[in-house]
Amino acid sequence: FPVTIPTKNTLTINGLLPNEEIQFVDNLGKVVYSTTSNSAMQTIDLSEFDSGIYLLKTEHHLITKIIKQ
Repeated sequence: FPVTIPTKNTLTINGLLPNEEIQFVDNLGKVVYSTTSNSAMQTIDLSEFDSGIYLLKTEHHLITKIIKQ
């Protein structure tokens, strides 16, 4: 993975295209969150996520490992 990001409550993603799909996938491969961007920058509230490791996937193949603390 190119980047690992630790976070507690929010995550801001930059460089998105309009209407780009964003997904968070848990360690079992289940999509636990999905949304569509409404601007080049999107802030996502992770406070309801369980602690653990997630993959952030975007429609244009950005894959980043997120560690929710």
